[in-house]
Amino acid sequence: MQEECLPIGLWKWLITCNLIMSAVTNREVRIKGLALSRGCALGKVCLFNENRHSNLPMYRVKGEGINLELARVDRAVELAAGRLEEIRRKVEVEIGKPESEIFVAQRMILADETVHASIKNHIQNESTNAETAIAHVLDGYEARLAALDDEYIKARATDIGEVKRRLLDVLGNMIPSVQCDKEHCVSGRERILVASELTPSLTVDVDHELTLAFVTERGGVNSHAAILARALGIPAVSGLAGIRDRLGCGAEVLVDGNTGELILWPNEETISRREIKRETTPEAVDPVPGFKVMANINWASDVEESLKMKAEGVGLYRTEFEIIAEERFLSEDELYERYSGVARAMAGNMVIFRLFDIGSDKSMPFMDLPKEENPSLGWRGARL
Repeated sequence: MQEECLPIGLWKWLITCNLIMSAVTNREVRIKGLALSRGCALGKVCLFNENRHSNLPMYRVKGEGINLELARVDRAVELAAGRLEEIRRKVEVEIGKPESEIFVAQRMILADETVHASIKNHIQNESTNAETAIAHVLDGYEARLAALDDEYIKARATDIGEVKRRLLDVLGNMIPSVQCDKEHCVSGRERILVASELTPSLTVDVDHELTLAFVTERGGVNSHAAILARALGIPAVSGLAGIRDRLGCGAEVLVDGNTGELILWPNEETISRREIKRETTPEAVDPVPGFKVMANINWASDVEESLKMKAEGVGLYRTEFEIIAEERFLSEDELYERYSGVARAMAGNMVIFRLFDIGSDKSMPFMDLPKEENPSLGWRGARL
């Protein structure tokens, strides 16, 4: 006699009951996924906000309205490209130059004339608003890449989707965020972030120093986000279909990035057998006679944290970051205020200032530097 299949709604109900009973009876639930980044972490869940684009405005336009939507696309591309450049610089400083090139690749998608033309043609031919056109065109490109047999190329589909989300965020004035329940929400701090897909944005936009691990439904080993997670040393597990629907904010889980395993409500024996990554706040130690410990800083504001950690001076003040962050040259008075503030705060301890290390590979649009065959020997540093 053939068995009848349960409706999908009842299966979800049974799974939910199983998770609840596991928590009550302290019985573990183990789910096998794909290991993306090594390490183990134990913590509570924060859900990443996946629904911010679920109610995109979709409407028809005509006449002058078409030109307004075309202008909105241009503006969104400009702002998204600027944000990507900020992230690239941040990643280059905090993680490394090779990893920062990931965001150069995304800027190339934004700058692609064929992509621009396809989006604008859709607005003009279908009389739709910018959001509709961007979603339609980039979803199409992402689907085509994801359908290919080559795993490496399939992993690049994530970048198309991320560019789409960045443009929609700009158009809707939205900010990616964690989405915990109000009672327990700590904005992802000291938490394990759970999302549908591991993207470069997720690995970089959140405070990675306070993120214990990533758990996602999708995301391959060769994806840019997985590369970033490994560079950051954050455990990550993917390939867990429907995991967002199975976990609530505050659920305790153990993420094993070595085996690809996710363990809900792990018992003490399971925890003791794994080397858990635990976030700890560094403690300042008193100076050691004959051994001076100095801080490296990028901005004048960093001196406050340096003093909290009992630094005995500044070994390197990378002054160029002050103007890179402002995206303009600062006046002599502005620089004086920042530099003298650092010197005063250090109260007689040594401060080593590095002259602007800009030019060559650190050229910014506002510098308007001439093109040179060998910029390292040209307008750079002290010569600039």
